[in-house]
Amino acid sequence: MPNPRSQPAALIMLERYGNNAVNFRRHIRRCSIVETRSWVDCTSELDAHPGSVVCLAASSTEWPSMLNRIQVLRSRDPRPFVIAVINRNELGRATPHVVSLLLESGCGFVVASPFQIPDAARLATRHIASRPQPSVSVAERIRQRMPWQRAT
Repeated sequence: MPNPRSQPAALIMLERYGNNAVNFRRHIRRCSIVETRSWVDCTSELDAHPGSVVCLAASSTEWPSMLNRIQVLRSRDPRPFVIAVINRNELGRATPHVVSLLLESGCGFVVASPFQIPDAARLATRHIASRPQPSVSVAERIRQRMPWQRAT
């Protein structure tokens, strides 16, 4: 049963420092980007924004847990599109084998180079645009557009 308080699909970023979110914001204008710093926050945001795109950033020490999390995420709900971003400082350690494992575990796209971020942003935008938007009352739409909503 859909959550009556669900929000429109968004790009949900799970990363420690927010560097990738800055890069994605340069290429995404028509959808919201929600930054999270923990797996628990990421899954709660995904529950609030059904059908979103989940972008996971990880270092080489986190790749095994990332594979497991992607599989758990896909088994929970097959609707989210998953993008994995390999840490720019560890691209040398990211062998094609790691990229293949990420794709096999359920990622729709793996960003293995900063030059691939525009492609990932385009895929995320396309996925979000294809999702049905939750129906919102006129009063709620007006409240969401108030300038003080953005400041909180």
